[in-house]
Amino acid sequence: MKKRIFILILCLLMVVGLFTACGNSGSPRIEPTPGVWDGYVFTSEYMGFHFVLPPGWNVAPEAVFAQAMGSGTLHMMADSPTGAIVIFYSRNRNVTGRRPTFEEMMRRIVEEAPESSIRAIPDSVGTVTLGNYEWDFFDTEEDLFGMTISGRYLFNFQGAFLRRIMISSTPENGESFDDILAWFVGLDEPLPER
Repeated sequence: MKKRIFILILCLLMVVGLFTACGNSGSPRIEPTPGVWDGYVFTSEYMGFHFVLPPGWNVAPEAVFAQAMGSGTLHMMADSPTGAIVIFYSRNRNVTGRRPTFEEMMRRIVEEAPESSIRAIPDSVGTVTLGNYEWDFFDTEEDLFGMTISGRYLFNFQGAFLRRIMISSTPENGESFDDILAWFVGLDEPLPER
């Protein structure tokens, strides 16, 4: 249990660290609307989808991430018994007047992760539709606690806000990114059976 909470906190610190490095002091903030839980369904009109909590998964307690929050907004964080984690996060990008390129986002994640050995996987970039929006993504691998953790980082801009989803999973535990992404549903689509 302690190992799982440590991994959750480490993943959250990586997310917060990336956005802290992007900077945002002195710029006007436009707050995104928070999502809401209704039973096992998280709905976020701002993110443009429902996330149906897969069977056996848990919503991370707010205490796990409350102290680590920086200048961004954490919308939701959930984890599975096998170690897979999903985090939705957004941050105001008004300060620079320009959006970072996809390559800059990849470099920041790989180079600025706290004390880890994250590697971007060559040829693992693409675009996927989640709910109402297109998301750019790339995949990573990281060696941690004697196991390989796979990560998928998804990005989408809405005005000055960078919306981000981070998914991590251990391939040996059997939850693929496609399995996890199947639980993301458009706002006007029927919810899958659990």
